Amino acid sequence: MKYFAHLAPAKADSLFSCMPQQFFRDSPRDLLRFAVGALLYTPATDRRIAEIVRRPPWPGLGALGLCLEDSVGEAERRSAQKNLIRQVRRLTRLVAEGELSLEDLPLIFVRVKDYAMMQELQPFFLENVPLLTGVILPKVNLARLQAYLPIAAEINRWTTTPFYVMPILEDEEVAASAERLLVLRQIRELLDQYYPYVLNIRVGATDCCGLYGLRRSVGASSGDIGLLTSYIADITRIFALRDRYTISAPVWEYFPQESAQETQPELAGLFKECHLDLQNGLIGKTAIHPSQLLPIQAMHTVDWETYTDAGEIAEAAAAARGVFASAGRNKMNEPKPHEIWARRVLKQAAVYGVLRREVSRLDLWRAAKGEV
Repeated sequence: MKYFAHLAPAKADSLFSCMPQQFFRDSPRDLLRFAVGALLYTPATDRRIAEIVRRPPWPGLGALGLCLEDSVGEAERRSAQKNLIRQVRRLTRLVAEGELSLEDLPLIFVRVKDYAMMQELQPFFLENVPLLTGVILPKVNLARLQAYLPIAAEINRWTTTPFYVMPILEDEEVAASAERLLVLRQIRELLDQYYPYVLNIRVGATDCCGLYGLRRSVGASSGDIGLLTSYIADITRIFALRDRYTISAPVWEYFPQESAQETQPELAGLFKECHLDLQNGLIGKTAIHPSQLLPIQAMHTVDWETYTDAGEIAEAAAAARGVFASAGRNKMNEPKPHEIWARRVLKQAAVYGVLRREVSRLDLWRAAKGEV
């Protein structure tokens, strides 16, 4: 799997100074946690799942979340679970028959409804670890995680390939707590015990807003909503210190028309929110429509100046050098406070690529959607 792989080689070369690298289901965790990118949710009722994975109808499908929770009605949950099992087993057959390579698979996650469902699906998860990257845990709090995580540990006890968890922080017990920092710290201490299996921490903005009867308008990013700003800041404060955990950004609820221009409100809002996400240290973003994939991934590419600064800072930090002017002679590069930032940028650049000096992220998005 590689981002922007659908671009013709000559076109890709004209856009990137460093190409995105390949990543796989079994890539090292420290690379994979940056690679989830635009995680596209699809209901587990969809009978086209295996075919979508086999022949993606849209470019940029790097991570897929098969949802057995909120996107599935209670009356259809059992049939959705059966369909999920059928679809994954079909993918297993396609791989066994040589019609599909494991290296071409997106990262595939299953979003369970609750502990009982995860317990019931444990044998299925273990059987399909080569295909399934992990499980998404919705509406977690301390008690739910104490139930979920031993199951994940048991699965990992029987497999040599890590089976990851991605908890979503969206539960009322966490979001509305008067002692939120304490609650988040307790959750982090629990997750630390299972650290090798925690791929990233996800933020549930829609559920958080819903607790207070709020819904973002197309002109309001998560940074414009006070409740979300403080919630995300608290999660970052507890989990992202010294790049301990990767935190993924919440969903943007609006999706553009297929022929959208970047001035369309739905798309302009997505670009704005991705910029704010990255500026606040979030990597990756939940997607709820295929048209969101390329914009999110384009925004995760690294521009030439940022990449150059990051490389120089990382080298200077390794050599214990002091402050120096950037290559562009327009800013201070100080290795000691900027080292963690620099190493994060280099990991991000490895997955999403580095643009040529004269190329913008909008240029890349236009070119990428033009070659669909």
